[in-house]
Amino acid sequence: MSETSRDRMLRRIREALLQPAPQPAAPDFSAPLHPPLTDDLAIHFAQSFARVGGLFITVSPKNTFSISFSSTKKTSS
Repeated sequence: MSETSRDRMLRRIREALLQPAPQPAAPDFSAPLHPPLTDDLAIHFAQSFARVGGLFITVSPKNTFSISFSSTKKTSS
């Protein structure tokens, strides 16, 4: 009697299970997760923020910002 496709598949699985699989390398827990930053944290944030499309609005006096922000808020509503 010829071997069925089910029997062939089971035989291949049994043969594969007899051979040990290569184990992955052990993780190095002493290595840092992220590389150390060379620049100031604020500079790194600004670069990352600009890279993803963030827009900085710089305003010198605080009163100017609150006036322009409130007028922008009123016009957008």
